[in-house]
Amino acid sequence: MNAVELEKILKSISDGSLSVNEALEKLHDFPYTDLGFARIDHHRELRTGYPEIVYCAGKTPEQVRAIFSAMAEHGNNIMGTRAGREMFDSISPFFPDAVYFETKKDALAQMVSHRNELVHHLLPKFDTKSIESCIQIEKLLDEQRDKILLEINELRQIVNSLQEGKKILAEFLISDEGKKQFELSWLRQSRLVLLLGDIAVQTARTDGWASINIAGQLIRQHAPEEIASLKERYGHKSLKALILATEIFDLYEEPTDKGFRILYRLKSGWVLSNA
Repeated sequence: MNAVELEKILKSISDGSLSVNEALEKLHDFPYTDLGFARIDHHRELRTGYPEIVYCAGKTPEQVRAIFSAMAEHGNNIMGTRAGREMFDSISPFFPDAVYFETKKDALAQMVSHRNELVHHLLPKFDTKSIESCIQIEKLLDEQRDKILLEINELRQIVNSLQEGKKILAEFLISDEGKKQFELSWLRQSRLVLLLGDIAVQTARTDGWASINIAGQLIRQHAPEEIASLKERYGHKSLKALILATEIFDLYEEPTDKGFRILYRLKSGWVLSNA
């Protein structure tokens, strides 16, 4: 929803053509729509002047279509990135105004061709003594102006979206959550955590759990420097503390005759890779 749409609703309430309940219904999903697999920010266009950009990679055509439909219902302009031709072909029948990048590239190339035509061939065709010639030239230039302004506005939206994305990324990276995620990313790709992941898989019991004690013994044999620098490099006094800090392992204290043993395993859906 943009400022124009919101203004229409407010004016309709004011002049009585829209009831408060009807307005509330229209604003039910304002400013967000939660589709389960995606949360759409309809408020972005009102705040910034341009809507969210849909990142299509990794989504099914059905998911992208659902996102586009939800945005279209709120009067949002829609832009999708990382969408192949197959994705476009499956989406375009539902959105007749959709334009694929290759089509847009052809349109820009045609504009360059028209520009060259104007630069090199306009004046020789222009009859300064003919009113009709002046009118034709004016019409031609107005048509070109309208096409160029359309492309300029679309390019401005793209640039603004990229700038907004850079701003959001920069703010995230310096935020506490951003710093935490950066540290987590480094920790999860560290040699010690990758070793713990490999050992968890290779030494797992039939129930999927592996022993931290056995993991510690194996690491001391094959990578003793990692254990020696545990506190200095990773900031943790024990493997248990390190494992908890990664947030990608489950821990379990299994009762024994003498107390308990600590077991661990990768959380469901996680795969560590040395690549």
